[in-house]
Amino acid sequence: MSLQFYFSITEDEKKIFNVKEETLKIAAKDVASAYSPKSLMGGSTFLDYNNPRNRCAYLYKYAAIHTGLVFNYFKEMLDISPTKLVLDYKKDIKICCLGGGPGTDIVGLFKALAASPSFHQKVTQVTVLDLCGGWRNSFKHIISRLKHGKVEGVPASFINSSNFKADLIAVNLLEPLPASIVKVISNADIVCMVKFVSAVIGKQESVSALKCLLQMALRLRRI
Repeated sequence: MSLQFYFSITEDEKKIFNVKEETLKIAAKDVASAYSPKSLMGGSTFLDYNNPRNRCAYLYKYAAIHTGLVFNYFKEMLDISPTKLVLDYKKDIKICCLGGGPGTDIVGLFKALAASPSFHQKVTQVTVLDLCGGWRNSFKHIISRLKHGKVEGVPASFINSSNFKADLIAVNLLEPLPASIVKVISNADIVCMVKFVSAVIGKQESVSALKCLLQMALRLRRI
């Protein structure tokens, strides 16, 4: 994943929200600390991404890595598992990301899907469910770049803008989910939860949330 892509997104955030370099350096240390092995195991990974300096620091340090990981693993799934065959039979594809803030999962998934012509203009909906609604500005810019072919490996023709919908919904996934959120997850053909699992793995309350999501997935497989 090109670092330049997320560099431009970071620069947009810095300008719009007046984030200074000195502040960004401090935030970068906070973000690195939050995602250290010690913090992950202790369940103390929370950072307020409604704060623009934290968003900029995450985009700068981890967004490209996160996208690259999602791309590599999903591309491997498409290459060696029945996943591609299942998705090929779909009339359209809806994607839901649990966590993933600005849309880093979506970029990785799109890059993997775009490698197969059969998936072009097939994705009709992407939804990010994230605790911090402050990601909306970055999300909007990332979706815009995807639509206009500004992401390497994802041509503008991959998306049919006339029937494509993208939303970021602020929700706490560790609490009982509203029916509207359950519907979004249930209707998705691809559910990505990389960021969600990494952020909550050390939290006791995450166990019940993960069980609930697993049960939902198992019910969907039986339908």
